[in-house]
Amino acid sequence: MNFKRICIFILLTTMVISLGLFVGGQAATGQKTTIEWMQWYAPHMKKGGMDRILDSFHVEHPEIQVELVTIPFGKMREQILTSTIVGKAGDVLGLNPPWNAGFVDANALEPLGSYLSSAREINPEDLAHAVIQEYKGQVWMVPLTAFPFVMFGNKDRMREAGIGTPPSTWEELKEVALKMTIPEKGQYGYAIGMSSLPPSNGPIIDVYPMLYTAGGRTVKNEMSNLDSPEVVETLKFLKGLNDSGAVAPGLNTMLQTQKVERFSAGEVAIILNNQANIETVYLRNPDLNLVVFPVPKKKKWAYRMHGWMLGISSKSKHKKEAWTLIEWLLTPQVNGPFSELSRQLPGNLAASLDITDPNIAICEYMLLSHEGVEELMLTKQAPASWRIFVEELQKMFADKQDPVTTAKNAHKRWNELFATAE
Repeated sequence: MNFKRICIFILLTTMVISLGLFVGGQAATGQKTTIEWMQWYAPHMKKGGMDRILDSFHVEHPEIQVELVTIPFGKMREQILTSTIVGKAGDVLGLNPPWNAGFVDANALEPLGSYLSSAREINPEDLAHAVIQEYKGQVWMVPLTAFPFVMFGNKDRMREAGIGTPPSTWEELKEVALKMTIPEKGQYGYAIGMSSLPPSNGPIIDVYPMLYTAGGRTVKNEMSNLDSPEVVETLKFLKGLNDSGAVAPGLNTMLQTQKVERFSAGEVAIILNNQANIETVYLRNPDLNLVVFPVPKKKKWAYRMHGWMLGISSKSKHKKEAWTLIEWLLTPQVNGPFSELSRQLPGNLAASLDITDPNIAICEYMLLSHEGVEELMLTKQAPASWRIFVEELQKMFADKQDPVTTAKNAHKRWNELFATAE
């Protein structure tokens, strides 16, 4: 190699090294990692709430940029599964507890055990236990928020009907629902949403919470328990309530979102739904005099436990950064304000809330005092089981079969479904 070539080689090498240091320096100090957060939460929070939360995160973690991807809840499950198949399911996923087993079996989620064991900003023991459950030896999702399923009541409609206190038993619920039913005015005391359209979640909203107050369960030893006396008793009550005329017509085609809309419009006096929809009702009708109360009991005070859950996509290319966001959201100093902005309770029970809304206070009392149940996280093919139950319940409400036959048929079909997941 002659002197001229040596000089050119040294010059080029110096330029490459300098360029590498420059690029490396930019990557280390200026370049951001962008992660996607797929969720349906933002529209259900106080106006601008999610933006304020993410602005704070970006200030504390300038190296990470969060892109919020908002998808309607009814389309979220299929969107995650479809995106997983093509390898583009985002990074942080907003999740529903009943999706747990199915998503794990579909290889859609990253196991969180190692992240939780090495967590520095949170104590995993402080997370709401009813929605922290292991499946196949691992935890796959963690609770951003926690909340019970409760009754929503129109206080003005109740007062007009001479009802001083909310119903506390099944019998009282039927009695007050009838008192508030005035068909000629298009007003009904109660509503049930049993549409077969996705997400077909009528049973887990309108049946399960009632069943739990009767001491029943839908699954036992990983098999169907739908033929149990408690399930039959619950179905008989709901069928009788509908037959009384107190339930708004069209329940077999009514979506849960439509049920909330009809309640917000004052057409229905009482519905069963989750705490997260308190904010939805306030947004739809700020003038509605809302009262929240526990699900009327048959034998015991109990509620269906739920929460907005978080997980990491198995296809994520930025799992470390995804966990950084999740852990930050779960810290007490963030989790409390986030829960207030969504009118829910914290998934981290160490977080404190400044509760000024009496309806949220009632939910907190239930969370701490009544029995919380979440059995769907470990139910195999849970969404498919809802669809089966919906089909049988629709026959019952259409007078094509009685509650005993409904329970028997759904029980048989569930066990056949569960057998395919072995």
